[in-house]
Amino acid sequence: MAAPSQRREKISPLVHKGIKMETQMHHTKIILSFLLLFVFCVYLDNVIQPSSVSIDQRFTITVNGTFDGTSDTLCGWLAMMLPLGVSVESIRYNTGNGFTELVRTTNDTIIENMRSSYPPDPNMDWLAFGTSPYQGITQSSYTATVYLFVTTASIPGSYLIDYRTGAFEREPGGYTIYYGDSILDQPLQITSGDIKETSPDFLPAYFSARSIGKEIELSFNLPKPTNVSLSLYSRSGERILSFQIFVPEGISHLKKDLSFLPSGIYFLKADLGERVVTRKHLILK
Repeated sequence: MAAPSQRREKISPLVHKGIKMETQMHHTKIILSFLLLFVFCVYLDNVIQPSSVSIDQRFTITVNGTFDGTSDTLCGWLAMMLPLGVSVESIRYNTGNGFTELVRTTNDTIIENMRSSYPPDPNMDWLAFGTSPYQGITQSSYTATVYLFVTTASIPGSYLIDYRTGAFEREPGGYTIYYGDSILDQPLQITSGDIKETSPDFLPAYFSARSIGKEIELSFNLPKPTNVSLSLYSRSGERILSFQIFVPEGISHLKKDLSFLPSGIYFLKADLGERVVTRKHLILK
């Protein structure tokens, strides 16, 4: 349940309002739906955010919620209406079922839907991010840790932050977007003073990997510079290769050529110093 101070906008599970925009080739076809999904729902339980931050400060917001339902194709999304000049560096999703993902890229389609669906604010704008499909989830809690930075372009003042969430499905030529839940009007003060980051778990050691053509992109989020040892294993447990790379502090992305490997499922283990992380990886040719 949300904290009493967290205002919600109720959405009836029986209401389905669609706006279908047909476009020519190379444009996007969008179905905008207010619908409680029968196959995959995303709820917001509560949001933990600081009440005050300063310019040139990094801070974190924790979003807790629930995935409910099963789908092989639907993804979750999180949208936030933030003050201009506040950037999102990444979002780390962790679910009670053991799924984990580092999300770095905004979803422009959802951002445009937020802008067109809700009243604008000249000093704020929407940012939205989508997850990968979490296959096999029936019901699970999730935590989305949002890492933000207050740039020098930010304007000191008082703001009310809105959070909205739901699910979406990629289709040929567009998206189907479903709205699930909201928490609104969370107060945030931006000051020009010097407020130090106090979160003890800011930039925890994190690692993810994904295929880009014949390469694998390695993404890190580390609290300090680290010599990271990586090992790649076959599905049978045979170690295929090992290598070590130097990774600087913060968020970084590196690529490794794996074109010499046959298609299949592999496991990539990364020793981050403070913990060891193993990721399942699929190579397709």
